[in-house]
Amino acid sequence: MKKLIALILIAVSLFTLTTPAFAAAVQPETPAEPEATYLTQCEATLSISSGVATCTGKIATRSTYRIKVTVWLQRANGTGWDGVMAWEQSGYGSVELTRPHEVDSGYTYRTYIIGYVYDANGVILEGKTDWQIINY
Repeated sequence: MKKLIALILIAVSLFTLTTPAFAAAVQPETPAEPEATYLTQCEATLSISSGVATCTGKIATRSTYRIKVTVWLQRANGTGWDGVMAWEQSGYGSVELTRPHEVDSGYTYRTYIIGYVYDANGVILEGKTDWQIINY
């Protein structure tokens, strides 16, 4: 009887000692946001004054890679975003694109940008997005 109690105590001790380690091992980790390898800046800004939205997209890279920024002005439609206008500009090293556009009051607008870095063969090395939302 003493051997049975001793075996039960050992089994319970082993189970309680290994359970926290097992539980910690199976906990899902939150994926980390990947760091940019090539882009050092990708920033969207939006301001609206007197019915004119000013949309800006800025991107920059560590080197003189070819880069491209596409800037959209979008308006919320209740379930998503409708495109109002879009602009695009390419360059090397850094690009800043700013465009104004007339808008109506009573809506939610956003500037949404995508910045890309290309290698010498035109292959995309990296892409990144950003946006800013304003109720007007």
